[in-house]
Amino acid sequence: MFCANPQCPEFVELGVHGEYQEEITRCPVCGADLVAELPEDEIRRAVDPEEPLETVASYNFRQDAELAASLLNAEGIEATILADDAAGVYPAAGFLTFRVVVPAGQLAEARELLETPGEETPEAP
Repeated sequence: MFCANPQCPEFVELGVHGEYQEEITRCPVCGADLVAELPEDEIRRAVDPEEPLETVASYNFRQDAELAASLLNAEGIEATILADDAAGVYPAAGFLTFRVVVPAGQLAEARELLETPGEETPEAP
């Protein structure tokens, strides 16, 4: 469920529409009715409204999403966290999802940076 209200404080501040679990029907930030899907042209970045965002990873804990976003931002990839935590109202609920999104053109590079390198097997003598 998404808040499609362009005057929602969350949208004004972050440049992206809030996303919430299906059980939530009204935006906890602005009170607008939530919609099941946003039109494709509504999913845009505030910085470059012409380039869509793509989810590079999803996490159950904000700290994990912040760590991933920090790593990507340090490498020059503009990463943003989209959270369904009702703007911080439900920070410890077990059903939350924190998505790290990046510009579509940087998705492959972002995925590569977030991949956990496999353990290398030492060569036998």
